[in-house]
Amino acid sequence: MNKLILTVLCFMSSVFFACKQQELRMDPEYYSSDEEDRIYNSMVPVPPAGTKPLVSFDYAIKHLLRSKSDYEILESFISSILTHYGGPEIEILELLESETNKGSKKEKGSLVDMLVKDKKGNKYIVEIERNIKRSFFHKALYTTSRTIVDSLAAGMDYSTIKKVYHINLLYFTPDKNMSSLCRGKTIYHDINNEEIDIVLELDERDRNGNKIVVHASNVTPDYFIISIPEFEKSESTSVLEDWFYILKNDTVPEIEHLPQSCIKKIENKLTYLKLPEEKKNAYQRYILRQTEKQIDINRARREGKEEGIKEGEEKAKKEFDQKNQERKRRKISNRVADGLGPDDIKKIFCDDSDYDEAEIDKMIKEAKNSRSRATRSHG
Repeated sequence: MNKLILTVLCFMSSVFFACKQQELRMDPEYYSSDEEDRIYNSMVPVPPAGTKPLVSFDYAIKHLLRSKSDYEILESFISSILTHYGGPEIEILELLESETNKGSKKEKGSLVDMLVKDKKGNKYIVEIERNIKRSFFHKALYTTSRTIVDSLAAGMDYSTIKKVYHINLLYFTPDKNMSSLCRGKTIYHDINNEEIDIVLELDERDRNGNKIVVHASNVTPDYFIISIPEFEKSESTSVLEDWFYILKNDTVPEIEHLPQSCIKKIENKLTYLKLPEEKKNAYQRYILRQTEKQIDINRARREGKEEGIKEGEEKAKKEFDQKNQERKRRKISNRVADGLGPDDIKKIFCDDSDYDEAEIDKMIKEAKNSRSRATRSHG
């Protein structure tokens, strides 16, 4: 009887697991190799014992942190980057639409993962790249430019343009020499090569009667690149490193420097086990799609590399054969020029395995024809 019950339970478990796989569109064979396990585990890191796993921050940015109640989390993340470089903390006014199409439908829209506006009117773009893309610099330039253009209605004064900050979260290392965070900005140098901040003082005054002063550094965009794999600390020592730890490990560090109110919101909003069932499934599907994408990229690279090696070998062989033929022609042509007959030339070259008799006859004929043409042209 006990064996029967155990058999039934095992059967029910296998059916449930099979249904769950179908629901999440999982192919057990597709995810069986070491490479696929490694890729999946890199996207869903195992949290330290005693901690609750969070959903990946890139998923949270795209799908979860979209309401006013989430502003504190986003403010903390963006402020930790700005304050590291001496900038201010921000206070978010609103989340903006991240896709705009002011022109033709065929025109490329300004597609970003998140676009927020603070109470000073400055805008912050957050973009996430899971896989290596050589165009991510170009895309950053495009999205900042498009954001600026879209904020300026026809006929508006250019001086109303506000600063744009672009934050790239990369799950790869774009340069072996960079650390986990770097900043890009427009720097002005005078003729003596000294760095200066161009300051334009106007005779005009603002609404409060203050003289208008324009700093060039407050107009041109700033770019921040975060390379998540480059953060290797097991413990964080600042709010910024708290965020790096969360980004890399999908869990809150044991000793945190973030405010407790923010920590609680992160845990309540992003803890995987607290998600509704449909959101858990959606998150799993997202991770599996990303895994499949990375696997496809890796396979394409391998195939491309193998194909490239094969093409390279074929090209090298073809070039060698062409040069070898020229060398043979040159040698036989020299013997013809020396006045040797076909039989004498064959005696010289037929013992060489690199020549065959038919090839020698053909080259002797070509050499004689070439000499005849040269003689006629000189005559």
